[in-house]
Amino acid sequence: MSRFGSQAQGATLQTVLPYFVSVLCVLLHGLPLGLTSLPNLALGLFLVPLFAINLNNEMDRAPIYFVLIGLFADILMEAPLGYWAFLAGLFYILSSGQKQVLQNAAFSSHWLSFVVLVFIVYLAGFVISLMRNDLDIQFAGQLLSALITGLFYPILAWPLGLIISSSSQEGV
Repeated sequence: MSRFGSQAQGATLQTVLPYFVSVLCVLLHGLPLGLTSLPNLALGLFLVPLFAINLNNEMDRAPIYFVLIGLFADILMEAPLGYWAFLAGLFYILSSGQKQVLQNAAFSSHWLSFVVLVFIVYLAGFVISLMRNDLDIQFAGQLLSALITGLFYPILAWPLGLIISSSSQEGV
């Protein structure tokens, strides 16, 4: 196989896989689990692959994909249309500012940065809920959701990072 073919396959996997995992996380969140004791949790696990996308890929259409995945989350999570889309767009803007800082950083720095960004995004979601009558979001529930989302970061980001780095090394 030519060098160009292997680079295209590695680049395609590196580009498509995080979006696929992000959509899969939204789909998994939409499944009814029957947990009535935790009704106020809204885990944004789809933000983990989006963070990886923003740190590793240079795509002109990435903000559009972020918002589309957010709209998909709005539909499946039964949130007002545009709620998760706005939060995903905000997450894109905030995580874009981390590219240079985290370029050669350790995994723990990536994790800490992700947790801080998630808390900011969830705080923005709570502020939005204060301005809307149709959103009943509890502050403690938002903080707990942000914390749980942050704790899931290593579980999702580490294997995703290994796959992305191995596919990019195959193309070299």
